[in-house]
Amino acid sequence: ADIKEFKIAIGIDADTLNPQEQTTTLMQNMCDLLYDNLFFQNPDGELEPRLATGYEVSEDGKTYTLKLREGAKFSDGTPHTVDDWIFWRDYVTADTDVTPVPFSYYQADGEVLQIVKIDDYTFDIVFKKPMPLFVKSCFAHCLGFWGNHLCPAEYLKPYSIHFNPKADEEAKA
Repeated sequence: ADIKEFKIAIGIDADTLNPQEQTTTLMQNMCDLLYDNLFFQNPDGELEPRLATGYEVSEDGKTYTLKLREGAKFSDGTPHTVDDWIFWRDYVTADTDVTPVPFSYYQADGEVLQIVKIDDYTFDIVFKKPMPLFVKSCFAHCLGFWGNHLCPAEYLKPYSIHFNPKADEEAKA
């Protein structure tokens, strides 16, 4: 069903609906209602599929293979694919001009995770060493891994100096 209007009664004005910028539990809860995650952690602590259909962890604990739900789209109708994750990793999280200090749960021994594309909806997340808390802290948490931190690559490219040589100049205008 198409939702034309969404109303929430709260006691304060929302300072932001950007999950990356919110600073209060109230705004975090609102973002939980507006944005989806890769998985939902149920009351038993188990992960239930949302934007992803499943994942596997390698025997050595360094590689997480993730399968995205085909047909999922961003709010602007852009398909949600592995290319968006690669853009996020290469041009947001690992770019020190954009993110001077990446979140610790995206790193192992100071090295930002790698993303290896298998197909349009499947990718490997590779760390330098095993990261046992990665799955629950990042796949399902509202402020964790990507679900709320990801925008379509095609939307962000015009704002990136890597794709638009005039991006800095245009940002100052």
